[in-house]
Amino acid sequence: LINARSSDSESVPVRGRCHVVPVVDTNYAVGEVCVQGRRLKQKPTTITASINGNEAITKVKVIQRKEKGVQIDIKLRDQDFGIYRAVWNEREGKPNQLLISTRHDSIKRYLRYNPETKEFEGDRKLPMQ
Repeated sequence: LINARSSDSESVPVRGRCHVVPVVDTNYAVGEVCVQGRRLKQKPTTITASINGNEAITKVKVIQRKEKGVQIDIKLRDQDFGIYRAVWNEREGKPNQLLISTRHDSIKRYLRYNPETKEFEGDRKLPMQ
């Protein structure tokens, strides 16, 4: 049985029991230590595993998991989509682009058009984000 410990057991605890298995016809063994990343950390956490007076040390860093799937592009449009406040932009060959109508009653109260910048003010601040 391996004694495994983390230098930061709150953010990166060691999970479960860790066992070591000798590799046949060699002078070494292989073991696995399972850790759980609970908080994003700027600095690496040290994981130490020891057995029979021998010690192995490694560092792990908890990072943000990359989102899988298709990237969605959201655009505001000064168009009326009837009863819909938003539609997918399949007509222009952009099926991953969501067009949001700035004319829809549930949206327009949060936006104001700025003729100088030719942009809608309010789309970069809460509650539109």
